[in-house]
Amino acid sequence: MVDSTPLLTSSAALLPSGEEGSQRSQQGGTGGGIRSFWRWLREEELQQGRKMAAAVVAGPMSFLPVVSFVRLAEGPAAVKMLGAVLWLAIWWLFEPVPICITALLPLVLFPFLEVMEVDQVAEKYMNDTVVLMLGTFILAQGIERFSLHKRIAMRILLFFGGEKMDPRLVLLGFCVGPGFVSMWMSNTAAAVMMIPMAKGVLKHFQDEDDTLLCKQCSRTFSRRFAGKYMKPCPEEGNADQVDADTRIDPEAPVLALKENPGTRLKARLVDPEKAKKDFSVAVVLAITYATAIGGLATLTGCGPNLVLPGIYNSRFPEAPRVTYMKWIMFALPLVLPFLLFEWLLLCWIFCPLSSVPIIEAKLSRSVVEQEYLALGPMRFAEKFIASEFAALVVLWCTKSLGNYPGWGVIFNGLPSEGTVSVMMGIIPFLVPSKEAEGEKLMDWNTCKKLPWDVMLLLGGGFALSAGIQGSGLATSIANNMEVLHAVPYFLLTPVIALIVAITTEFSSNSATATLFLPLLAEVAISIGWHPLLLMIPATFSCSFAFMLPIATPPNAIAHSTGYLKSADMLIPGLILKAAGIVLLTILTPTLGGLVYDLNQPVKDLPWTKLSF
Repeated sequence: MVDSTPLLTSSAALLPSGEEGSQRSQQGGTGGGIRSFWRWLREEELQQGRKMAAAVVAGPMSFLPVVSFVRLAEGPAAVKMLGAVLWLAIWWLFEPVPICITALLPLVLFPFLEVMEVDQVAEKYMNDTVVLMLGTFILAQGIERFSLHKRIAMRILLFFGGEKMDPRLVLLGFCVGPGFVSMWMSNTAAAVMMIPMAKGVLKHFQDEDDTLLCKQCSRTFSRRFAGKYMKPCPEEGNADQVDADTRIDPEAPVLALKENPGTRLKARLVDPEKAKKDFSVAVVLAITYATAIGGLATLTGCGPNLVLPGIYNSRFPEAPRVTYMKWIMFALPLVLPFLLFEWLLLCWIFCPLSSVPIIEAKLSRSVVEQEYLALGPMRFAEKFIASEFAALVVLWCTKSLGNYPGWGVIFNGLPSEGTVSVMMGIIPFLVPSKEAEGEKLMDWNTCKKLPWDVMLLLGGGFALSAGIQGSGLATSIANNMEVLHAVPYFLLTPVIALIVAITTEFSSNSATATLFLPLLAEVAISIGWHPLLLMIPATFSCSFAFMLPIATPPNAIAHSTGYLKSADMLIPGLILKAAGIVLLTILTPTLGGLVYDLNQPVKDLPWTKLSF
């Protein structure tokens, strides 16, 4: 039988005091409390349902006035496309239906609106970028299946922690480990893998501690007597008044704090419980933020990264492609200082030098070593998957070497990054795992876990981009963006990054990229600058969702651990967001100019003329 007392307690806590008293007086007893709580719960469900219903209706209702009253010089197709963009934007931002289902709308709307034929729309859902993601996801599933990601992360943690498991170096390990893992697999998978490891390390922090640490002399004092009596700290020049035993003696108090204003010992005391709580928050935030930052480093690290080359290459087919190697050349110099800044920020806020002795006493290298040893020696399956992934990265990076020919010239440049990705994804289905009789490194049951929703979302974004271009809406956008000519060149990146970074807190990262990038491509052309000058900072800013638990799955996973509250994310998240925008503002026109020729005006780019 389940005890109903906790339910009644929680129901009272959830009701305002006035309603609670009214409930007791009018209904009385346990039955009234349960009925009132049930009504409140039903009202919450109804309110949520009403919000979702409003969002469902708002999509098509935004479409109708646009089609009825808006007139564009480019014709009715452009007007219909504008209405469709608004419909998709509302459903992507408020998610009354899953975002992957919203991504299927172009297959329905575009043919009925006579914007594109269904075959033209459907082919956008399986282009080279989607194929690239498919093969990569298969290999990432193999890494998870045989716990290779866990082995790598544990090794990194042991390396950075050292023999003494210095708290700040452990925190650095929790930044670098998830950051490295999320370069090669989804941010969510990296967070799901690392959070339980962090909880295993932090579980030793649950013991009660009755000591306070003096920041000045590093001696400990009893919490019970800290507020009543204090011995002067020898560092204050009162060593002659301090006995050999510097701990508080409740039977023979020496000096009351208020009787000696010069000795502000209480202000320098470090509460061990607060120090341990802050460090726990820092570890969980380190993982969450590092997965987002590390995912920026590679083209396949997160969804928004893949949206950019797909939209850019389809919109400007004659332009030099956004390759894996070029992406790393630009992204890695941004990610490394970003991760370093994240670590310094978390140390500054949550792990000051005065807290290190307390936290260090609770950390245990043996716990991490035991988890690592429990994985056993590296198996054949792990070695094969690791080797295959390394080979795939080498093939991606050497297909084209800029001014020098890569292996792609052997096949007249026909194979793409997606080609080798799928090739490497097929191989695990052929190789025995040596774990069980007849078992392969990969099977279809495991592949059912692939994030098919992400691939549908990418396809919807590519279809949206094609619709904007084919309907003439792209020309209309370009003609109405002349006002941006007045914006100074050096402000373009921070303005775009700020707008996108705010939006991504309230919508999916990939959906935000899918919505903004096709529009920014046209805006850039209209103001006479390289499209990537706006598209690159927008793409990176889509991953700057650091402030709210609802912003990304890793944020929600971190919040669900119970170690942090929503308020714990606001200040560090805001500072980290600002740091990311500053890094983009510095590196986009400088390093981006070297890697992608971003400083070239549109009039000097022949492929933009061919694309219209």
